[in-house]
Amino acid sequence: MTADDLPRLPGFVLSPAARLLWRGPQSIHLELGDRAVVVDGLPTEVVADIASPGNGSRSVPPRLRPALDTLARSGYVWPRRPGEDLRVTPPAPRLMGQLTSLVPRHGSRAARVLAARRLAAVVVSGRSRLVPSIAAVLAGAGIGRVHCALSGIASLRHAAPGGVGPADEGVALA
Repeated sequence: MTADDLPRLPGFVLSPAARLLWRGPQSIHLELGDRAVVVDGLPTEVVADIASPGNGSRSVPPRLRPALDTLARSGYVWPRRPGEDLRVTPPAPRLMGQLTSLVPRHGSRAARVLAARRLAAVVVSGRSRLVPSIAAVLAGAGIGRVHCALSGIASLRHAAPGGVGPADEGVALA
């Protein structure tokens, strides 16, 4: 019996915030925030499974389990879940960058934190010309409802992606 004939254990998936760099045929460099680690001796097919969230054998040979468990405790990889893994799926595809930025702070709860933003309501008020821009940034970050409580007339300086547009010039802001 060879090592490949042994039963395979549930696999892992790369954390959305981790960066994987190939150093050699069986050597990878993982980065997560300001931390980094080099892992030698991982077969290419195991690395491919870890780096592929949607496909692969999704299992790990038992001899590699201790090394991958250590990487999981450090946050570089997460244990796989059957079916669609909502931990690595943003509520909307355009929010993948937001999900990636939340992972170092919230770990596997990052997708839930991002999804909770859709239920939030924010009122942005003030007298600054930055109010419409701040409201547009919050809306772009996934906040469910953003109200810009600003009086006055829209001008070209208020234009921002996802907010007041150039065609809105001369229209009341509130």
